[in-house]
Amino acid sequence: MFIGQVFIGQVFIGPLFIGGSGAGVSDMVSSGLLLDPIKGNICHSSIKIAIIGSRLANCGLDGTGAYQSHVREMAMSKPGAQVLMTLRQQIASGELPGGTRLAEIPTAQALGVSRMPVRMALRILEQEGLLVRAGARGYTVRSVTLDDIVAAVEVRGVLEGLAALRAAERGLDQVADTALRQCLADGDALFAKGHLIEGDIAAYEDMNIRFHEVLLAAGGSQAIREALMRNDHLPFASVKALAADKNDLEREFRRLNYAHMQHHAVYDALAKGQGARAEALMREHANATLAYTDLLSGLSS
Repeated sequence: MFIGQVFIGQVFIGPLFIGGSGAGVSDMVSSGLLLDPIKGNICHSSIKIAIIGSRLANCGLDGTGAYQSHVREMAMSKPGAQVLMTLRQQIASGELPGGTRLAEIPTAQALGVSRMPVRMALRILEQEGLLVRAGARGYTVRSVTLDDIVAAVEVRGVLEGLAALRAAERGLDQVADTALRQCLADGDALFAKGHLIEGDIAAYEDMNIRFHEVLLAAGGSQAIREALMRNDHLPFASVKALAADKNDLEREFRRLNYAHMQHHAVYDALAKGQGARAEALMREHANATLAYTDLLSGLSS
């Protein structure tokens, strides 16, 4: 069902649909998750978007700035993102090996949460290629190799590099420039204290997703966006599929701080119109993920 149009700032991204699963926007917002701007793919509601449509009245949202504020508030106050990250890390570490069956009720009981955030997280993990449907209500963990992930991440680097090249050559408009600067400021504030706490991982993920979404929109290519969408269905290929080790936050600080310094370098290249440099930096930004493949210790090579 079509419910409106999606924008990042003033940039039109695409139509927003709800599929036939029966889940409503209000359910997805309250669980800290929402439909992706393109073709109804589920993603984090923490992405700063505005929805202009005619079917939002029953959600208690006005579809503009108040909607953005409400989405961010719900994303911070609900357990959806934490459930998603926990399950993703359990799959990556091998705690949930390939072939393991997952269902809403036992998973919710094991994590000490309600069924709704688990339901949304399972759907996202299916979108990311980590789960496959098994029957009407359950899922099975997909068996995947490290080589599969490496190839998918390399493809993402090529596509995002091309988006960065186009964005630099086109020039950043004021909306994109402001949004990227805000991402940099948010990340700088996160790392300024010199260490991370567990809640910082979700905050970094929010900022990182926004940075990549704005850059992709600035590239102005629907072909690149659709190619990335297809690639994002491969395990751990999506920028949204952050696997982090909450038991070693010192290491995560070094890893994520380095990635954020790359954000600064990418922005500098974009702002200066240096297309080739922006492309190379984005490819390296994606490939830097591969230096931490030990986080995916549960996968075979």
